[in-house]
Amino acid sequence: MQAKQLYFFAFGLLLFGLPSVQAQTAILSFDSAVVETGERIKAHLLVKEKAPERVHLENWEPFFPKENQLSQSPWKPTNQGWEATLEWIAFDSATFELPPLTIRLSSGETVQTNTARLTIIATPIPSNNLKDLSDIKEIHPEPKNWSDYKAWIWALIILVIVAVLVFFLQKILRKTGDPLFRSTQLSPKELATRKLDLLEKQAPWQSGQLQSYYASLSEIVRTFLSDQYNCNAIHLGDEAVIRLLADLPLSSDQQTVLQQLLKDTALAKFANRFPEEQAHPEALKKARAALLLSDASAPESFTST
Repeated sequence: MQAKQLYFFAFGLLLFGLPSVQAQTAILSFDSAVVETGERIKAHLLVKEKAPERVHLENWEPFFPKENQLSQSPWKPTNQGWEATLEWIAFDSATFELPPLTIRLSSGETVQTNTARLTIIATPIPSNNLKDLSDIKEIHPEPKNWSDYKAWIWALIILVIVAVLVFFLQKILRKTGDPLFRSTQLSPKELATRKLDLLEKQAPWQSGQLQSYYASLSEIVRTFLSDQYNCNAIHLGDEAVIRLLADLPLSSDQQTVLQQLLKDTALAKFANRFPEEQAHPEALKKARAALLLSDASAPESFTST
């Protein structure tokens, strides 16, 4: 009889303690487990019940150095718990078995995420045959029309709406005493600068990775144009982006340098035609100057061989 009572007592303790073991869960997931070099890597964190304060990224520094981290969103409450998004970038292909991340909670406790597997592949080259490339046509800008600025008008309206919502949200949070979280989202200029700095530090042309280098350089230029001028350059081919330059508020010098740069990166990516060896680092300097990311004047355009 006494043994049975001890059994029920132990079973009751197990049921009582089980919710406390499973109450706090941290889940890590990626938008995609396979990404290309130069592409944003988005990791989503979900913490249930207790509010988190900080994510410790030390476990991932051997795979993603601090300069590879692009942004970290603030923690946002949802129906499932608290969510945040981290963004990285990598320029080398590899397969990573990522260890758990440690998250500190507002209560002082810590939880760990699950492990994750991430594969980074080199940017694919559609074809090495020059005949597969379309001819680069002359740029003939269309006459300006008010409808050309509809995107800017909508962007301004959305910006005003967002600013008003943020203003009232801050007032509400101050009244309720909820904590405000600081966003570390980078501006298009800061993001492009960090990408170019990282690409210059890695210097892939020195190890013969020329196609990957020029593909990454083209992606950085088109991403900056998309984010800075609210256009669709990131989803267009190099030829379409060259035509789009005429509609952007760029100086004639900038347009000339960017046109030549995109032509040369297209030949490097798809036709396996590269400039002289000494021109590889100059291409990066040219992109930096053309995007007004430095005070240096734009260098002379290089000629593909």
